[in-house]
Amino acid sequence: MRHRPPFVGPIVLLLVLFHAGIALAQARPSAPRLNDDRIARLDAGEKLTYATIDDMNRGEVVGVVDASVDEVLAVLRDYDNYMRWYPDQRAAELLWRRGNEARARGEIRMPFPFPNRRYDIDVRQQNRSVNGVDVVTVTWQYVEDSGNFREMYGFWWIQPWQDNPRRTLLRYVLYADLGTWLPDGVIRWAQRRMLPGIIDGIREEVARRR
Repeated sequence: MRHRPPFVGPIVLLLVLFHAGIALAQARPSAPRLNDDRIARLDAGEKLTYATIDDMNRGEVVGVVDASVDEVLAVLRDYDNYMRWYPDQRAAELLWRRGNEARARGEIRMPFPFPNRRYDIDVRQQNRSVNGVDVVTVTWQYVEDSGNFREMYGFWWIQPWQDNPRRTLLRYVLYADLGTWLPDGVIRWAQRRMLPGIIDGIREEVARRR
């Protein structure tokens, strides 16, 4: 039986029912694949979105924010204020932080008549150098039985854009199994609306903080 939940809010887009070993391998942080056309589109402010609807589903958005990596990280680490910018986020809070590791709690609005999705996630930030470029990755993993997801995890890939420290390239990849069925039309709506909205939300939140 297929489970096809959408990612309405940070997470209703993706819906995933798959073997954990395969999914974890696919969720390993990596840079987006960019050619000349995609680079030009990102330079122009476009958001690149990719999604799959099947037994194993995945959503991704890539975009550029006119802000430093530190400014973007300040938004991503401020879990208590995700409701200001993350699409359909109904509740969010930081439970604890120890260095570059944290646990956060949240609730995502679902379309009627489906109940909202609740979750705790364990988050880890890593800083590294990739081909001479300073990169930050943020990964998260659903805490089993903490809410009403079956599974959910993903990552951010964050680095300066085109060697400009005042512009940041973001790649967001999410896998989620909501444990419920949703019509394909709802999923497609979520894909069109929610993934680009994540990048737009970060852009607006960075501007608000300045």
